[in-house]
Amino acid sequence: MKRFRTGTGRLDAETLNRYERASDIVLRSPANPPAWASRWYGPIMCTVVDRTAISSGKYRYEVEEITFSGPEVFATADDGFESERVINIAESDNDTESHSGIDPEDLPGGFELRRTPIGAVVAVWVAANGDATNEVTAWFDRPGEFFGACDE
Repeated sequence: MKRFRTGTGRLDAETLNRYERASDIVLRSPANPPAWASRWYGPIMCTVVDRTAISSGKYRYEVEEITFSGPEVFATADDGFESERVINIAESDNDTESHSGIDPEDLPGGFELRRTPIGAVVAVWVAANGDATNEVTAWFDRPGEFFGACDE
């Protein structure tokens, strides 16, 4: 470790040496945060702009960050967050036989469980996923909506 004998400007040698020691401690710390530290960032308010089916009842969504100019008025943020790799955690258990824990065959009449619609506002969370592509994992949690007419 470098040791300073003289300072520069208002920084004396002892202050510079303390800075170097602190920097060395930080650099030796483990790369992963402690278990109690947050590993997610968000929420970022976004709107869904597109989606692609990846399997039965599961979609990959494309989102863009929004800014609000009033309680119900928003627009796409300039240079805001955007991603084409966003998943809906509520769809994670969906498969060919069950969507949101319900067998589509058990729904009455013409009811169906719909995916998150384009234009929906969602709160997106992000984190590095640690894979070789160094992509960002982004997700939101919005349950599907039942749609249909009641049979009388």
